[in-house]
Parts: sequence; structure tokens; C-alpha cells
Amino acid sequence: MSLKKKFFETKPSGSSTSSKYDYQKNWSLAELLERHLTGSDYLFVFDFHDDLLVFDAEEDPQKVAFYQVKTKDTGKLWKLNDLIKSKTSKTTEPVLSIFGKLYLNKLNFPDNTLSLNFVSNAKFEIPLADNTQSTSVATICCDCLDNDVLAKINAKLVEEHALQDDPEFKGITFLRVSGLSSDDQVGHTKGKVSEFLEQLLPGKKYVVGAVYNTMIGEIRRKTNYSKNIASFEEMVQHKAIGRTEFKRLIDEIGLMANYDDLWGSIENRLNAEQAPLGMVRKIRECWVTYELQRMDKTNTTLNEISKIIREAVATHKATVDADSLLGVISDIEVEYSLKKKANFSIYTDYYIKAIILAAYYEN
Repeated sequence: MSLKKKFFETKPSGSSTSSKYDYQKNWSLAELLERHLTGSDYLFVFDFHDDLLVFDAEEDPQKVAFYQVKTKDTGKLWKLNDLIKSKTSKTTEPVLSIFGKLYLNKLNFPDNTLSLNFVSNAKFEIPLADNTQSTSVATICCDCLDNDVLAKINAKLVEEHALQDDPEFKGITFLRVSGLSSDDQVGHTKGKVSEFLEQLLPGKKYVVGAVYNTMIGEIRRKTNYSKNIASFEEMVQHKAIGRTEFKRLIDEIGLMANYDDLWGSIENRLNAEQAPLGMVRKIRECWVTYELQRMDKTNTTLNEISKIIREAVATHKATVDADSLLGVISDIEVEYSLKKKANFSIYTDYYIKAIILAAYYEN
């Protein structure tokens, strides 16, 4: 049975209160940025079966890594009892321990589980087999834990899941200390975004805050989607971001476009059409501003204006053989003015001209 089919024959056990966990979202974004830079295929699924799932492929995945992400107050540590202690819910039914919840994924997907991961801002104080100080280790594979510790985890998993055989968890279960601070998670994640952009697009102009808002907004939307999902395809649409979609998001916020080169072509054509120098200068000023402001997809007014103009440009290109760039601007301005709303007045005519030119050269 394929992983895609099996995934939807297994009831999800994910949280229904994901909107509370901003740290989870920021850590997931940082992980997504790092994975994208490797060039490998991936599919990130947010708050479905677990806090985060990472499939090894978008189209036909074979393996999946499961992640639980939790925080502790600064200075506190995770100890073994924290990880194997069961709690009692309000309905008096026992709630699986952290290790128990992780291992449930392995039981559900025995042939497809790549790894089980518990991630936190806090360090782990747990005896290791080689007597290394565990609080100095960023990633601990359970295979490296002290034998007595392993025996206690083993016994707990047998108890919680009523296992007939010893659980197979040691080589695939990891305790990870995140470098993302819980006190300034947004600032640290913006730093990760900045590092990502520098590697992906060295020398490119961008506004880190705007790019971060767009990326975290998309993850927040996917995480908080709570309607019923009946198929792998619906999960991908509503709860996941893969390499293809993330690249599309980067393209949509204009990060991949070389606006300096585009403007060079536009300016040459406007000058050839003897456009007034003052107009060209003012459009250029607005062009630079729009290049940066368009990166923030949370700016709903600007997004709506850009959408109207892109649709008008697409229709114009399909129906009109335009020789004059000034003519294109004039025609689109007329169509745009018919759909103009009161809240659009914050943008000047020259700013609208810049959007028209960007849409025309990108279409």
C-alpha cells in the first residue's frame, strides 16, 4: 500500500489548538528555509498527525519524518521523566507520554517512518552511554542513551501501546535542541530569513520583515486550517508546502525577478517614445518602492490593486497588439479606474503606472 493511501486510512492525532503555538510555526519556517537550500525534494505538512511532518517527495513520497515541537521557560531542562510521563486528560482517559505520542507514528507507519523527532528550545539532561554531558549536545539519537534510560523508555512504550514485542525506536528517535530562542523567536526567524535570502539571492534588494510576514503568514494559514481533509491531495492543498509551492511563493513576492534589468528595458523604451523625463523619473521612484512593498503579501490593499492590474494587462495582451508602452499604460489606467475603490487612493498615479509596467513586463 502506498504511503499516500495509508496516510488517509489512519486517523490523525494532531493538535486542534495550533493557533497558540507560534514557536512551532517559526521553527517550521526556519526548517523549511534550510531544507529548500539543500535542493532536495520535500513536502512540509503542518499540524496533521503531528506538529510537523516532512515527506521526502511531493508527488510520490516513500518516507516521512515526524516532529513534535515544544518549549520550556528559559533555563529549564528536559529530564527523562518529562518525556515518559503520562498525563490524565479532563475526560480521565490517559494521555500518551511524549515518547508514546512519537512512537504512535512508527506504529501507524512502520515501513515509512524515516525518523521521530522531539524538538525544543530547552536542553536535555539525560544520561548518555558514553557519559558525555547531554546538555552540551544539540542532537541526541536515542541509540546513544544510557542502557538504564533505554530500558525505562522501552518499558513505557510497551505499557502505553500494549506491545507484544520490544519497540524499535532507538535508531530513529532524536532529541533536538533548537537554536531558535523562545524569547525572541520572531527576531531569530527573521535572521534565518535574511540568511536564506543572502544565499539564494546574493546582492538582491529585499525587506526582511515583509518577506517574513508573507512566509510565516502562509505557514500560519496552513497550520490553522481545521476543516475535514479526505485525501492526500486535499492535505497538500490546505495543510502543506512543497518545493514547488514554496518556489512559487518566492516568485510571487518578486524575489526572483531582476527589477534593475527590467527597469533598464522600460526606461529605454519610454525614452524612445519621448516620454517626459519628469514622468520617467517619478515612475522610477515608485518602481523602487513597489519592488520592496510588493514582497509583503499581508498588504491586502496593494495585493488587490496588483491583482486587478495583472488581470487587465493579461486581457490587454491577449486582445491588443500594442506598439507603444505609453499606450499600454493609458489603456490599463482606464480599465483600472473603472474598478478603483476609495481605499486605493493612498497610491499615486505614478505608483499605479509602476505597477502596470511591472505587470506588463512580467506577464
